[in-house]
Amino acid sequence: MSSSFLHDIKTKHFPALEMTREPARIALRLFAPLSLGIMAGFFFAFSNPVMMAFQQLEADIFIQAFNGINISVRNGIFFAAFFVPLAVLLGAALIDRDSRLLWVVALVIYAVVVIQTRMVNVPINEFFKTVSTEIPSDWQELRDRWALSNLVRTVLTTLAFFVALLAATRHGKRRMAA
Repeated sequence: MSSSFLHDIKTKHFPALEMTREPARIALRLFAPLSLGIMAGFFFAFSNPVMMAFQQLEADIFIQAFNGINISVRNGIFFAAFFVPLAVLLGAALIDRDSRLLWVVALVIYAVVVIQTRMVNVPINEFFKTVSTEIPSDWQELRDRWALSNLVRTVLTTLAFFVALLAATRHGKRRMAA
């Protein structure tokens, strides 16, 4: 069975599918890069001024400030902003045939960011949350490892954003109505 044969069956017997594809494609072409841009900006803002300021703090002040920020970041808005790119990139990859490969590349890159966050940043966050009076001797190493991981998240998310912009602005073959 050729893909044109299946396309003809879908458009002939299920016209609503084809009618909703284009609005969905347009929406996903807007929201996928936007969601990645929001996260790239968030990671960049943390990498640049916040972590640079943290480099100048003493251990007790750093840990208190770091924990305070982590408490405020754990909210529904951030949760949505962090995970929405996965959903919209997957949707774009499924619906936008013309740019499917680019959407998948952006999705894989951002999935690496999510995995890295869980494997590196979250454990360090959890460790600092348990520190009370006794400051660990390796606190600076942990701070620096967290900062490096966040810089990697910034670069990867910015790269995924760029790839998503390429996918969103790519003009594929236009199908002519018969």
